Amino acid sequence: MFEIVIEDTEGQPFTAQTFLDYLRPSNPIWWNDGLQAATCPWVFRGHGDASWQLIPSAARPLNEKNKLTDIVSGLRRLDLTLPNSMREQASRNSISLEKVEKERENTIERALLFHAQQLVSKKFDQLAGELSLAAIRGSDWKSPFELGYLPFDRGEAPKLQVINADNEGLAQHHGVPTFLLDWTYNPIYACVFASEGNEPENDIAVWALDASSAELLSQNAHVLENHIASLLVHRPAPSSNRFLGAQRGLFTSLQSADKFFDCEKRFPGVEEVIAPLTPQAILDRFGPERRIKGKHAYLGLHPEVAEKLEELQSRGPCLRKIVLRATEVREFRFLLGRERVTKAHLMPTLDNVRETSMLMAADEASSRLEQTSDKPN
Repeated sequence: MFEIVIEDTEGQPFTAQTFLDYLRPSNPIWWNDGLQAATCPWVFRGHGDASWQLIPSAARPLNEKNKLTDIVSGLRRLDLTLPNSMREQASRNSISLEKVEKERENTIERALLFHAQQLVSKKFDQLAGELSLAAIRGSDWKSPFELGYLPFDRGEAPKLQVINADNEGLAQHHGVPTFLLDWTYNPIYACVFASEGNEPENDIAVWALDASSAELLSQNAHVLENHIASLLVHRPAPSSNRFLGAQRGLFTSLQSADKFFDCEKRFPGVEEVIAPLTPQAILDRFGPERRIKGKHAYLGLHPEVAEKLEELQSRGPCLRKIVLRATEVREFRFLLGRERVTKAHLMPTLDNVRETSMLMAADEASSRLEQTSDKPN
């Protein structure tokens, strides 16, 4: 249920203009039930490099591009041995100490990443509240640096998932790494983030996700052997996050990706979760005899869900990566600027005005240089 799109509806490679036309909100391809539908089911995300995966900032590989790298390194200096309380608990429950230690060893990277992200989020929450910049609900999470050791919840590593989408969404929009991915209901807004975060040599991509369909697929795919994680869609109220409202934004996260992370030592991309899933595979796995009336039976499939899955079969992929060649990106930014759709317009701060202005000036200078070099001597 995933496809890569590199050509327009006429079968020609995208130009800046046809790419913009393809991604206009009024394009009928984004309206599953026709243009008379009340809402568009598709949401969009822009990437300045078409090779990037759909992985949230906190879950990216630990290197100079992941802001949690130094914090994880600091946490590694704590006592990572098995606490006495866990040893005693294992003994009381007749559980092999070797087994408990092995489980902790396998999940230590997950615990380090979780606590590093929580530490940054809590510092952001505390300081924003102290300065009356935001009303943020606190949590009972305790810093490993305060405790002097790396805690495990009842002997298990914490799950790499979103705890409070409202708090973490606000932090995300101000540069704090989280396990959320930003999306927007307006594809043109996604184009801005793709084109303004671009290096000249890189193709760009706008990802399109039929959010409700993808969520339905992943939430019912637990019976499949290739099930990696479940997709969750978060729609926080924009009243507490002005950037969220300006961008017509929402978020997704992955739930139950911990086993994959522990085995592969990396976080899966949304495309890895969605690509192998098809409605027919889920329907076949359940079978007609397991479509039951009870809504909460783990092994059964509710008839309404089965009907929706059958409907999805005629819709095609619910995840698309639409790619524009690097040579067209500068012209594409020019077209967006003409329509007054820039990062400065979406998030009107003087810092963003500076950033967009610098980019516009650099594009204009490059264009002038090319025109000069094209003239005969």
